[in-house]
Amino acid sequence: MPEFLCRPVLVQIEASMRIPFFLPLAALAGTLLTSLTPLTPQARAAQFGQAEVDQSKFVLAASPIGNGSRHQLLIIEQVKSTRPCWVEEAGTPTRINPLLLTFDFSGICDRKIDSNGYSLRIAGVDLGLNYRLSIVRRNGQMVLVGQAFRSGPELVIATANGESAGFTKLELQPGWRLGRRTFDGKALGHIYLVTDQIPPGMALQGAQTSPSAAVVPPANVTTPVKPAPAPASLQQPVPPRPLPSASQAPAPTLRPLTPPRLTPLRPLRPLTPTQP
Repeated sequence: MPEFLCRPVLVQIEASMRIPFFLPLAALAGTLLTSLTPLTPQARAAQFGQAEVDQSKFVLAASPIGNGSRHQLLIIEQVKSTRPCWVEEAGTPTRINPLLLTFDFSGICDRKIDSNGYSLRIAGVDLGLNYRLSIVRRNGQMVLVGQAFRSGPELVIATANGESAGFTKLELQPGWRLGRRTFDGKALGHIYLVTDQIPPGMALQGAQTSPSAAVVPPANVTTPVKPAPAPASLQQPVPPRPLPSASQAPAPTLRPLTPPRLTPLRPLRPLTPTQP
């Protein structure tokens, strides 16, 4: 069959053997959904560890919001001794002057201002999804408490020994300390408020870990089967044959034209008049 007739047939065969684009996407979506299967609290808790820190290099402060009627937790860390990151001012309660806000503290100081930087850890279990840390005012005191999202006892973690509209130092209650999150033995930036004692009324069997825990896919995830490749003869288009160049093309042979043979016409006979 001529080459120009074979090409449309090959194109049709190749098109029929192509896999629809949505099939690989469907397989990928199924794999992702399977890999995001929720882990048990015990499995999640095993993802992170805890390391002890030098408590003297940290300070807990109630940071004012707006006009100072409300506060949130601020943790400042002295990473290097190049410059002081804060200064304590005598008084009741103790005021904090956050010096790190007056210079570029990169590599010298570190600060944690929300739940992305700190969370609770009780008896080796992360409670970042179960408890939020809030500063409330009670009986003339600024108190750092852990409040359960659903059910659980309220935890008193630190107090300021008074009220203030500015930056105020918080003192940890007995049995509480700071720790650092680790993963595979490597220290991370996340800070824990730690206690080794389980508070009364708390059941850790249903506790969840921090949302930043690594998701480990189950071992039974199957890899989608890849379709067999098409034969090489169908995958590779047939290359066109090159046309011969003018130097390679044979010269045409010219034949002299033979004139046609003409047959002379016979002379016409004169008409003979008919007799009446």
